[in-house]
Amino acid sequence: MGTSAASPIDQQRSSPALDAAKSPAAAAVDETVMPVVARAQSMPRAAPLAASSSNVTAEMRRRGATSTHRGSLPSTFSSSSVTGSGVFGSSHGPPGNRMVPSPSIVLDRRLLQKYEEVNSELQRLTRMSRMEQNPPETQNMLQQVNAELRKARRNSSQAIQSQKELLDKLEKQEKSSFRRFFSLNKEAKMEKIKSKLADKLSESVQVDEEMARLERKSDALARTSLLNATIMDNENNSSVLNARMSRMTRSYSHSMSYSNLSTTNLPLSELQEEIAGLEREKEDILNDLFSAINNPDVHELHTRIAMYSSEIKACESIQRQVDRCATKYRQALHLLSVALATVVSPQYTGAVREFTQGPYPLAVEACHLIEAASHGIQPESRRRYRDFAPELVNVRMPKFPQVIADYARRARTSVDPHSALALEATRKLRNAENVLMLLQRLVIEKSELVDAWKTLVAQDHARAEKNHDALERRLQEQVAVLARSVSV
Repeated sequence: MGTSAASPIDQQRSSPALDAAKSPAAAAVDETVMPVVARAQSMPRAAPLAASSSNVTAEMRRRGATSTHRGSLPSTFSSSSVTGSGVFGSSHGPPGNRMVPSPSIVLDRRLLQKYEEVNSELQRLTRMSRMEQNPPETQNMLQQVNAELRKARRNSSQAIQSQKELLDKLEKQEKSSFRRFFSLNKEAKMEKIKSKLADKLSESVQVDEEMARLERKSDALARTSLLNATIMDNENNSSVLNARMSRMTRSYSHSMSYSNLSTTNLPLSELQEEIAGLEREKEDILNDLFSAINNPDVHELHTRIAMYSSEIKACESIQRQVDRCATKYRQALHLLSVALATVVSPQYTGAVREFTQGPYPLAVEACHLIEAASHGIQPESRRRYRDFAPELVNVRMPKFPQVIADYARRARTSVDPHSALALEATRKLRNAENVLMLLQRLVIEKSELVDAWKTLVAQDHARAEKNHDALERRLQEQVAVLARSVSV
């Protein structure tokens, strides 16, 4: 019995060639079926079963050696997925957080090197645009001018606040219920208030002119310092850029040309265009980089960076709108201050012709500036800042009497001082002067609202930049880790 020929099942189980040719699924089926077959056979046939188990062990060892050899393949990111899984996500996490690279895209170190070079060049141009490399003497002069400008703005704010208080007192005296009994005392108080108001208005006009001069000087110094910094930086880094460009040309054949980065005397507009072009190229590189990675954490990080980039651009756009609005309101306030200073000055005679030829045109020009400021506010700003933008868009300004407007149009040529129009304009002159005061107070209130809105937009912009920079640093750290883990 022991020397009888083996059955076909035992021959298949004891053949090493067939064991080596089996697939993993067939091996699993054999391991499940073999104990059942062994129990169905007689006891003397247990020896071939032991030989079969040894063959299975050898097959498992060969399979492990093959997988180890396959895991050491270089040059592609897909062959090192186990090593790279700890770069953007934990290898012990759930399958959704593990990195699954796309087999159709090869990720090598040259793409990462191009990203690092574009990112470093973008940071250099950004620092240049922010004037972080200004000459010391120009920087000191600019800081001094900015300090004087801040002081002038504080003085202007104090003068405007004093004007507002005096206008409130003047209106209170106008609407006093005891005016018929204390008319003489009321007139004296009003003259005293008007005298103080004239002094504050004259001071405010001088402060506004000084502030405008300092702003022009600050802008000129900023442009000059930026041009000098650009020239010095290009002279110092021309050789470094040339070496970097030659290295990039040798390493990555599909990279763009950087020959325009080494030009001297780069204007501010071209500098901004170059920064925008580098940002677009950086975004394209990141898209190519992330297309090879199927990791939700990485894509979420990229989405958050894009979201904060959009937030920064939106804040910059709204900040430009607020700056234009603040400029127009300040110009309107300056015109109204000059007009009101003429009305409350002791040299003012109170003639309707003097009012229509002096303060009235200035007030009309101020109203046009207010309307232009409201037209410059975009719907996105109204949606994002509902507490500020609608108050500046729907401005209801007090109107001058129609007879004053008609007299001002006709007085440009000739008008009879004894005509009905002239007499009616003289009767409405006091109302027109009150409208001028109301306009002054309205512009002061709206200017304060614009300043508060400007402060809030600046805070939102700084917060968005802080979060964006933090995410950018995190992304750069992860890309650096990825660059060290991937071999060409």
